[in-house]
Amino acid sequence: MSVVRGIRGAITVERDEPDLLLDATERLLRAIVASNGFDPDDVASALFTLTPDLRSQFPAAAARRMGWTLVPLLNFTEIGVPGDASALATRSRFAIRRVSRATSRPASSSVKSRRTS
Repeated sequence: MSVVRGIRGAITVERDEPDLLLDATERLLRAIVASNGFDPDDVASALFTLTPDLRSQFPAAAARRMGWTLVPLLNFTEIGVPGDASALATRSRFAIRRVSRATSRPASSSVKSRRTS
């Protein structure tokens, strides 16, 4: 039996430009992959969320350009809470390490998310 676990990561962008959004999303994905040691074949699905002010590109396009061609990818808009970051959630079959914010480094296990999702 396979176990499905979730990974959550978040990153910010300076402004709403397609290249900035895709590059930031790709940095976050690469950090999550490196921190957790998996490949796209292990991923059941990925959910990408953005704040309402980010509309220039679908962040899932970054995953596609990285070769995530068989992974179901969905994009969503978050509720417009000031100061919030775009986020990524993936569901896969492995142990998880969360990655956060612009540093794209593994988050401390003592750091708690503001969100309950």
